[in-house]
Amino acid sequence: SMNPSRPVQNQRILVNFFEAHNVGHVIEALHYCLCHHMANPASRLAVLLNAAAPTELAELAPFIDTVYSVELPGYPDATSDLTVADCLAALHDVPRDWDYVVDNPRRHVKPHAEVVPGFARYYEASDKYFRAGEARVIIGQDPPGYVPKQHLHLTLPQDYRQRVRDRLSGGRPRIAILPGGSSERALYPSTASWELIMSSLGHRCPDASVVLVGKLEADGRTSTNIARSDVQRLKRAVPGVVDFFDVPLLEQLAAVELCDVFISPHSGLGMAALAVGTPWLTVSGGRWSEYFFNGVPF
Repeated sequence: SMNPSRPVQNQRILVNFFEAHNVGHVIEALHYCLCHHMANPASRLAVLLNAAAPTELAELAPFIDTVYSVELPGYPDATSDLTVADCLAALHDVPRDWDYVVDNPRRHVKPHAEVVPGFARYYEASDKYFRAGEARVIIGQDPPGYVPKQHLHLTLPQDYRQRVRDRLSGGRPRIAILPGGSSERALYPSTASWELIMSSLGHRCPDASVVLVGKLEADGRTSTNIARSDVQRLKRAVPGVVDFFDVPLLEQLAAVELCDVFISPHSGLGMAALAVGTPWLTVSGGRWSEYFFNGVPF
Protein backbone atom coordinates (compact mmCIF):
# COMPACT_ATOMS: atom_id res chain seq x y z
CA SER A 1 0.00 0.00 0.00
CA MET A 2 1.43 3.36 -0.98
CA ASN A 3 0.53 6.97 -1.59
CA PRO A 4 -0.55 7.36 -5.19
CA SER A 5 1.75 9.02 -7.70
CA ARG A 6 -1.20 11.08 -9.00
CA PRO A 7 -4.94 10.97 -8.34
CA VAL A 8 -7.11 9.19 -10.87
CA GLN A 9 -9.50 11.89 -12.14
CA ASN A 10 -13.22 11.28 -12.72
CA GLN A 11 -12.84 7.52 -12.92
CA ARG A 12 -15.37 4.89 -11.88
CA ILE A 13 -13.94 2.60 -9.20
CA LEU A 14 -15.70 -0.52 -7.90
CA VAL A 15 -14.52 -2.01 -4.60
CA ASN A 16 -15.56 -5.64 -5.11
CA PHE A 17 -15.84 -6.87 -1.51
CA PHE A 18 -18.18 -9.86 -1.44
CA GLU A 19 -17.61 -11.54 1.95
CA ALA A 20 -19.41 -13.29 4.78
CA HIS A 21 -22.36 -11.34 6.21
CA ASN A 22 -20.72 -10.14 9.45
CA VAL A 23 -20.81 -6.49 10.52
CA GLY A 24 -17.00 -6.35 10.68
CA HIS A 25 -16.57 -7.20 7.00
CA VAL A 26 -18.73 -4.21 6.04
CA ILE A 27 -16.65 -1.91 8.29
CA GLU A 28 -13.51 -3.37 6.73
CA ALA A 29 -14.86 -2.67 3.22
CA LEU A 30 -15.80 0.91 4.15
CA HIS A 31 -12.33 1.51 5.56
CA TYR A 32 -10.77 0.28 2.30
CA CYS A 33 -13.16 2.50 0.33
CA LEU A 34 -12.14 5.53 2.41
CA CYS A 35 -8.44 4.90 1.72
CA HIS A 36 -9.09 4.61 -2.02
CA HIS A 37 -11.33 7.70 -1.93
CA MET A 38 -8.63 9.78 -0.21
CA ALA A 39 -6.32 8.99 -3.13
CA ASN A 40 -9.06 9.73 -5.68
CA PRO A 41 -11.44 12.35 -4.28
CA ALA A 42 -12.66 13.30 -7.78
CA SER A 43 -13.58 9.73 -8.74
CA ARG A 44 -16.93 7.99 -8.32
CA LEU A 45 -16.49 5.09 -5.94
CA ALA A 46 -18.94 2.19 -5.54
CA VAL A 47 -18.82 -0.81 -3.22
CA LEU A 48 -20.24 -4.31 -3.74
CA LEU A 49 -21.33 -6.18 -0.60
CA ASN A 50 -23.11 -9.37 0.41
CA ALA A 51 -26.85 -8.56 0.54
CA ALA A 52 -27.13 -10.51 3.82
CA ALA A 53 -24.64 -8.13 5.47
CA PRO A 54 -25.74 -4.84 7.11
CA THR A 55 -25.31 -2.83 3.91
CA GLU A 56 -27.12 0.10 5.57
CA LEU A 57 -23.78 0.92 7.22
CA ALA A 58 -22.45 1.89 3.79
CA GLU A 59 -25.17 4.53 3.53
CA LEU A 60 -23.43 6.32 6.45
CA ALA A 61 -20.26 6.83 4.37
CA PRO A 62 -20.69 9.96 2.21
CA PHE A 63 -17.58 9.17 0.12
CA ILE A 64 -19.34 6.12 -1.39
CA ASP A 65 -21.36 6.95 -4.46
CA THR A 66 -23.34 3.68 -4.85
CA VAL A 67 -23.81 0.47 -2.85
CA TYR A 68 -24.50 -2.79 -4.72
CA SER A 69 -25.94 -5.74 -2.77
CA VAL A 70 -25.44 -9.23 -4.19
CA GLU A 71 -27.41 -12.20 -2.83
CA LEU A 72 -25.98 -15.71 -3.13
CA PRO A 73 -28.52 -18.31 -1.92
CA GLY A 74 -27.19 -20.44 0.95
CA TYR A 75 -24.04 -18.35 1.41
CA PRO A 76 -21.78 -19.01 3.28
CA ASP A 77 -22.83 -22.37 4.80
CA ALA A 78 -24.49 -24.28 1.97
CA THR A 79 -22.60 -23.32 -1.15
CA SER A 80 -21.07 -26.61 -2.35
CA ASP A 81 -23.64 -26.76 -5.19
CA LEU A 82 -23.33 -23.09 -6.10
CA THR A 83 -22.14 -22.66 -9.70
CA VAL A 84 -20.39 -19.85 -11.54
CA ALA A 85 -23.64 -19.46 -13.54
CA ASP A 86 -25.58 -18.90 -10.27
CA CYS A 87 -23.11 -16.19 -9.29
CA LEU A 88 -23.28 -14.55 -12.71
CA ALA A 89 -27.09 -14.44 -12.40
CA ALA A 90 -26.73 -12.79 -8.97
CA LEU A 91 -24.59 -10.03 -10.52
CA HIS A 92 -27.06 -9.07 -13.25
CA ASP A 93 -28.12 -5.74 -11.64
CA VAL A 94 -24.53 -4.53 -11.17
CA PRO A 95 -22.96 -2.53 -14.05
CA ARG A 96 -20.28 -4.54 -15.89
CA ASP A 97 -18.00 -1.72 -17.02
CA TRP A 98 -15.69 0.17 -14.69
CA ASP A 99 -12.39 1.97 -15.02
CA TYR A 100 -10.97 0.08 -12.05
CA VAL A 101 -12.26 -3.05 -10.32
CA VAL A 102 -10.58 -3.42 -6.92
CA ASP A 103 -10.85 -6.90 -5.37
CA ASN A 104 -11.00 -8.29 -1.85
CA PRO A 105 -7.44 -9.59 -1.20
CA ARG A 106 -8.82 -12.70 0.57
CA ARG A 107 -9.81 -14.13 -2.80
CA HIS A 108 -6.12 -15.12 -3.13
CA VAL A 109 -5.90 -16.69 0.36
CA LYS A 110 -6.20 -20.38 -0.39
CA PRO A 111 -7.64 -21.68 2.93
CA HIS A 112 -10.33 -18.98 2.81
CA ALA A 113 -11.38 -19.95 -0.71
CA GLU A 114 -11.34 -23.68 0.13
CA VAL A 115 -13.37 -23.45 3.35
CA VAL A 116 -16.24 -21.60 1.63
CA PRO A 117 -16.65 -22.96 -1.92
CA GLY A 118 -19.12 -20.21 -2.82
CA PHE A 119 -16.48 -17.58 -2.10
CA ALA A 120 -14.17 -18.92 -4.82
CA ARG A 121 -17.14 -19.38 -7.20
CA TYR A 122 -18.20 -15.77 -6.72
CA TYR A 123 -14.78 -14.35 -7.58
CA GLU A 124 -14.44 -16.70 -10.54
CA ALA A 125 -17.79 -15.38 -11.81
CA SER A 126 -16.82 -11.76 -11.12
CA ASP A 127 -13.70 -12.26 -13.28
CA LYS A 128 -15.96 -13.24 -16.16
CA TYR A 129 -18.54 -10.55 -15.47
CA PHE A 130 -16.67 -7.29 -14.81
CA ARG A 131 -14.76 -5.38 -17.47
CA ALA A 132 -12.11 -2.98 -16.14
CA GLY A 133 -11.07 -0.37 -18.71
CA GLU A 134 -7.88 0.60 -16.85
CA ALA A 135 -6.99 -2.22 -14.44
CA ARG A 136 -8.26 -5.06 -12.27
CA VAL A 137 -6.27 -4.90 -9.01
CA ILE A 138 -6.31 -5.85 -5.33
CA ILE A 139 -7.36 -3.36 -2.62
CA GLY A 140 -4.44 -1.11 -1.69
CA GLN A 141 -2.77 -0.95 -5.09
CA ASP A 142 -1.66 2.05 -7.10
CA PRO A 143 -3.20 2.77 -9.56
CA PRO A 144 -5.92 3.61 -8.71
CA GLY A 145 -4.14 4.81 -5.55
CA TYR A 146 -4.60 4.25 -1.83
CA VAL A 147 -3.79 6.41 1.19
CA PRO A 148 -3.42 4.05 4.18
CA LYS A 149 -4.05 4.66 7.90
CA GLN A 150 -7.25 6.66 7.43
CA HIS A 151 -9.73 6.88 10.30
CA LEU A 152 -13.25 5.81 9.36
CA HIS A 153 -16.03 7.85 10.93
CA LEU A 154 -19.69 6.95 10.41
CA THR A 155 -22.29 9.68 10.92
CA LEU A 156 -25.53 8.25 12.27
CA PRO A 157 -28.96 9.66 11.33
CA GLN A 158 -30.15 12.29 13.78
CA ASP A 159 -33.49 10.55 14.49
CA TYR A 160 -31.69 7.43 15.78
CA ARG A 161 -29.49 9.59 17.99
CA GLN A 162 -32.50 11.41 19.43
CA ARG A 163 -34.41 8.18 20.10
CA VAL A 164 -31.41 6.80 21.99
CA ARG A 165 -30.86 10.00 24.00
CA ASP A 166 -34.43 9.72 25.22
CA ARG A 167 -33.73 6.20 26.55
CA LEU A 168 -30.25 6.87 28.01
CA SER A 169 -30.91 9.74 30.36
CA GLY A 170 -29.46 7.80 33.34
CA GLY A 171 -26.09 7.67 35.08
CA ARG A 172 -22.54 8.03 33.84
CA PRO A 173 -20.33 6.41 32.86
CA ARG A 174 -22.33 4.55 30.26
CA ILE A 175 -20.97 1.06 29.55
CA ALA A 176 -22.08 -0.86 26.46
CA ILE A 177 -21.78 -4.65 26.69
CA LEU A 178 -22.11 -7.16 23.84
CA PRO A 179 -21.95 -10.57 25.56
CA GLY A 180 -20.92 -12.65 22.54
CA GLY A 181 -20.35 -12.82 18.82
CA SER A 182 -21.86 -14.85 16.02
CA SER A 183 -19.62 -17.94 16.25
CA GLU A 184 -20.11 -20.91 18.55
CA ARG A 185 -20.99 -20.06 22.15
CA ALA A 186 -17.91 -21.73 23.67
CA LEU A 187 -15.64 -19.08 22.10
CA TYR A 188 -17.13 -16.36 24.33
CA PRO A 189 -17.31 -15.75 28.10
CA SER A 190 -20.06 -17.70 29.85
CA THR A 191 -23.10 -15.95 31.28
CA ALA A 192 -21.72 -16.57 34.78
CA SER A 193 -18.49 -14.82 33.73
CA TRP A 194 -20.44 -11.83 32.43
CA GLU A 195 -22.37 -11.67 35.72
CA LEU A 196 -19.03 -11.45 37.54
CA ILE A 197 -17.73 -8.79 35.16
CA MET A 198 -20.92 -6.74 35.41
CA SER A 199 -21.16 -6.96 39.19
CA SER A 200 -17.50 -5.87 39.49
CA LEU A 201 -18.17 -2.92 37.18
CA GLY A 202 -21.26 -2.07 39.24
CA HIS A 203 -19.16 -2.15 42.43
CA ARG A 204 -16.48 0.12 40.94
CA CYS A 205 -18.91 2.45 39.12
CA PRO A 206 -22.14 2.46 41.17
CA ASP A 207 -23.65 5.32 39.13
CA ALA A 208 -22.99 3.64 35.77
CA SER A 209 -25.71 2.67 33.37
CA VAL A 210 -25.12 -0.54 31.41
CA VAL A 211 -26.37 -0.78 27.83
CA LEU A 212 -26.83 -4.37 26.61
CA VAL A 213 -26.55 -4.75 22.84
CA GLY A 214 -26.87 -7.77 20.57
CA LYS A 215 -29.24 -9.66 18.34
CA LEU A 216 -31.24 -12.81 19.04
CA GLU A 217 -33.51 -12.59 16.01
CA ALA A 218 -32.72 -15.26 13.38
CA ASP A 219 -33.36 -13.43 10.12
CA GLY A 220 -30.54 -14.71 7.92
CA ARG A 221 -28.21 -11.95 9.08
CA THR A 222 -25.48 -12.31 11.66
CA SER A 223 -26.73 -12.69 15.26
CA THR A 224 -25.41 -13.08 18.81
CA ASN A 225 -24.93 -16.68 19.90
CA ILE A 226 -26.63 -16.44 23.29
CA ALA A 227 -30.00 -17.61 24.64
CA ARG A 228 -32.82 -15.21 25.53
CA SER A 229 -32.80 -16.62 29.09
CA ASP A 230 -29.12 -15.58 29.41
CA VAL A 231 -29.98 -12.03 28.35
CA GLN A 232 -32.66 -11.98 31.08
CA ARG A 233 -30.02 -13.08 33.62
CA LEU A 234 -27.67 -10.30 32.53
CA LYS A 235 -30.44 -7.71 32.84
CA ARG A 236 -30.71 -8.70 36.53
CA ALA A 237 -26.94 -8.69 37.16
CA VAL A 238 -26.75 -5.00 38.11
CA PRO A 239 -29.22 -2.13 38.56
CA GLY A 240 -29.63 0.32 35.69
CA VAL A 241 -29.38 -2.06 32.71
CA VAL A 242 -30.94 -0.74 29.50
CA ASP A 243 -31.82 -3.50 27.02
CA PHE A 244 -31.03 -2.65 23.38
CA PHE A 245 -31.14 -6.27 22.15
CA ASP A 246 -32.92 -6.66 18.80
CA VAL A 247 -33.49 -2.97 18.10
CA PRO A 248 -32.28 -1.96 14.58
CA LEU A 249 -28.51 -2.00 14.11
CA LEU A 250 -28.20 1.76 13.54
CA GLU A 251 -30.13 2.41 16.77
CA GLN A 252 -27.80 0.06 18.68
CA LEU A 253 -24.85 1.88 17.15
CA ALA A 254 -26.32 5.23 18.22
CA ALA A 255 -26.54 3.84 21.78
CA VAL A 256 -22.92 2.65 21.59
CA GLU A 257 -21.87 6.11 20.32
CA LEU A 258 -23.32 7.68 23.52
CA CYS A 259 -21.41 5.21 25.72
CA ASP A 260 -18.00 5.83 27.30
CA VAL A 261 -16.74 2.33 26.55
CA PHE A 262 -17.85 -0.74 24.58
CA ILE A 263 -16.98 -4.14 26.14
CA SER A 264 -17.14 -7.37 24.15
CA PRO A 265 -15.14 -10.30 22.84
CA HIS A 266 -14.03 -10.12 19.19
CA SER A 267 -16.94 -8.81 17.16
CA GLY A 268 -17.55 -6.74 14.08
CA LEU A 269 -19.81 -4.56 16.21
CA GLY A 270 -16.66 -3.58 18.11
CA MET A 271 -15.16 -2.36 14.83
CA ALA A 272 -18.37 -0.37 14.25
CA ALA A 273 -18.04 1.05 17.80
CA LEU A 274 -14.57 2.36 16.88
CA ALA A 275 -16.10 3.88 13.73
CA VAL A 276 -18.47 5.98 15.89
CA GLY A 277 -15.63 6.98 18.24
CA THR A 278 -16.34 4.74 21.26
CA PRO A 279 -13.30 3.04 22.88
CA TRP A 280 -13.46 -0.77 22.78
CA LEU A 281 -12.39 -2.87 25.74
CA THR A 282 -11.80 -6.16 23.96
CA VAL A 283 -12.14 -9.39 25.93
CA SER A 284 -9.34 -11.45 24.39
CA GLY A 285 -8.86 -15.20 24.13
CA GLY A 286 -10.98 -15.96 21.07
CA ARG A 287 -10.03 -17.21 17.64
CA TRP A 288 -9.26 -13.85 15.98
CA SER A 289 -6.72 -11.11 16.43
CA GLU A 290 -7.70 -7.44 16.61
CA TYR A 291 -6.39 -5.62 13.56
CA PHE A 292 -8.65 -2.60 13.03
CA PHE A 293 -6.66 0.49 14.02
CA ASN A 294 -8.99 3.46 13.66
CA GLY A 295 -7.47 6.16 15.88
CA VAL A 296 -9.76 5.20 18.79
CA PRO A 297 -8.39 3.32 21.84
CA PHE A 298 -9.17 -0.40 22.14
